[in-house]
Amino acid sequence: MSDAVHVQGGPYLRCALICERVLEEKDNVLSAVRIFERFIVAATGPDAPESIPRTTVPFALLISFIPGEARGSARVQVQMEEPSGLKREPLEFTVHFDAPSNPVNLILNFQLDIEQPGLYWFDVLLDERLITRVPLLLQYQATRLPSQGHV
Repeated sequence: MSDAVHVQGGPYLRCALICERVLEEKDNVLSAVRIFERFIVAATGPDAPESIPRTTVPFALLISFIPGEARGSARVQVQMEEPSGLKREPLEFTVHFDAPSNPVNLILNFQLDIEQPGLYWFDVLLDERLITRVPLLLQYQATRLPSQGHV
């Protein structure tokens, strides 16, 4: 249960995005590298499968809050919804808001096993309130090339 004091003045969502990786410098400055919302799995060749093979998609989900006037602990949940509508078990984190301009950052590194193309959603909840949804569109492109036979 949360003991954060939520008032009209915060906390505020600073960002929620998917990227290749997040760099955290010695001075606590973050850099999101290669921000994206679409991931294409490609297969080329005479034996390229017609449907997507089981694929591991590596990415980072960066979530950052600015406390504003909020103080105390709060619970952040991240829940993935698959294209089928199936919701996976949420990931849960406790964060602490202590100063108006001191950001609270969550960097979640994923190696997501996927068997189905389509739109995946990552819901970000703060104390059970939906704050935002982050999309990841997984697409499959198969290019079948004729085999290189000898004459």
